[in-house]
Formats: sequence, structure tokens, C-alpha cells
Amino acid sequence: MKQKNFLFAILFSLGVTGLHAQKPKGDPWIFQAYQELYYRQPNAWELNIRNYGDGSWKNYGELKSYIQQYQNSQKFQGLSVRTINLSNGQVAALFNKDGRAVAVDLITNDGGSIVASGAGNIVASGAGNIVTNASGNITGLLGVYFGPSSTKVVVSGPGAGVYKTSGSGALIIK
Repeated sequence: MKQKNFLFAILFSLGVTGLHAQKPKGDPWIFQAYQELYYRQPNAWELNIRNYGDGSWKNYGELKSYIQQYQNSQKFQGLSVRTINLSNGQVAALFNKDGRAVAVDLITNDGGSIVASGAGNIVASGAGNIVTNASGNITGLLGVYFGPSSTKVVVSGPGAGVYKTSGSGALIIK
């Protein structure tokens, strides 16, 4: 229930007037691989090429392998990403570790590039801070960055850590 309230708070404070479908844009091979492997379209976060071999692959087969590694790794680590289309053409990406929201980023709808990382850096369209239903600032939600899986992270909150994506890449939550 807390996660639903939190999601509502993000949507409300970012000025979402309705959840309307925005067709994501990105690498055509990523779309093709998700259709072949999972019979679905990738979400905006899954279109970020840095999830797959840190954005570098030699051919379609290698990319497809990286996509499988990414999906398997996220599942194994208990990490999931929920995306919410916003009325301004951007997307909120909510990162969950074992079902608990731990990080949030504002990303583009055309390849999942990070616009703002962490709840403290995301500002609502009315220039106010994201607030909860109780009108308090959201704290404790970290940001997500990309880096090598060998990165060492000093724990700075629940869910902080290095989460392998594919190849030698990782999502770093701090």
C-alpha cells in the first residue's frame, strides 16, 4: 500500500493529468529482441542501451544475449523497475529491491537516458519538491547510475549497492 501511495505522490506532484500511452523510442534491435524473447515491447528504462554490455555489442545475437543476462540478473537480484509516463514526455523510473522502492530517476522516453537521479534532484513541474500525501518531502530514495560491476559503493541507504546488468556493466544505486 505504501508503494501505491508513493507512486500516487510522484504522479500528483509531477503534474500528471492522466496516464496516456506514449510510444517509447529507441534502438530497433532492442524492440525486436524483446518481442522475440518476451513477446512484449520494452519499457522506457529497458531502452537504455547502457543496460546491455554498457551500450556496446558486436551484432544482434550479442545484444539479445545481453538482454537475457540483464533480465535474469535483475530477477535474481530482486530488482525491478516500474516506469510511469508523465505528461511532459518524460518518464519516472521507480526502482524496487525485493518489492520495496529504493530509488527513483526521471528519464527520457526516447532511449531511457537519465534526466535527474534520486528523489532529491527531481523537481515537480511547478518548481516544488516532490511531496507525499502527508505533505512531507520524500527522503531516502536514492538515484541510479551506470558503472562497472567492480564498483565499490559505501552503503548510503536501503537498497544501495551495485547490481550487475550484463557483460561487465552494473546499475549503481547510491
